[in-house]
Amino acid sequence: MSQFVSPPAIIVYIYDLINGTLRTDPENPFQMAILTKNGELIERVRIVGTIVDKYHSEGIEGKKDYTMLSVDDGTGVIAVKAWELSAAELNRFDKGEQIDVIGKPRGNEEEIFVLPERPMKIESIDKEIYLRLVRAKRYTKKGIKIKEEKQTFEESEEQESLNKITAEVLILLQETENALSMKEILDKIGEEGEKVEKAIQSLIKSGDIYEPKKYYFKAI
Repeated sequence: MSQFVSPPAIIVYIYDLINGTLRTDPENPFQMAILTKNGELIERVRIVGTIVDKYHSEGIEGKKDYTMLSVDDGTGVIAVKAWELSAAELNRFDKGEQIDVIGKPRGNEEEIFVLPERPMKIESIDKEIYLRLVRAKRYTKKGIKIKEEKQTFEESEEQESLNKITAEVLILLQETENALSMKEILDKIGEEGEKVEKAIQSLIKSGDIYEPKKYYFKAI
């Protein structure tokens, strides 16, 4: 691969990172990749989770600014670390927020962490659902067993139900070649019209589906 082209960022569960093995390019000690127990060798990663802890120190007496966020996705916790200008950017985030991080795996024999390239706050539940679905779909497509997630935040029964319906609608449309009408979706899903409509609007906002003609919907 050309040194001028960044490898794609692969969305992963944190469990696979913290239980993986760091590999270093013999010709370039600064080039690292994570070898997961699933046999994937990944140079750039993408993680999604909740910030459960934060530490920041100002650079004084020759020391660099430093920020560390502990991110939990329900399968494990990993540190996201930054120094100097990147530390200031990472310091914008707060404990309890949902975060989407693209970065590179780094570490040593004692610890694996993520060096962030592009950290982004997840502003809506729609975006969070979308990223979870993308992650789960990647693992399923590759035939990789998914580590069971624990809940990192409380969800109402209504929200849990909506999340389930949203996933069912997305899977239905992804497995159907032609666009489906609202009636066809309702008949196949077998849920209340209001809930299905909310799920469809959520998927349109997240960019997962679109409306090729009025009241007909298709996966991207």
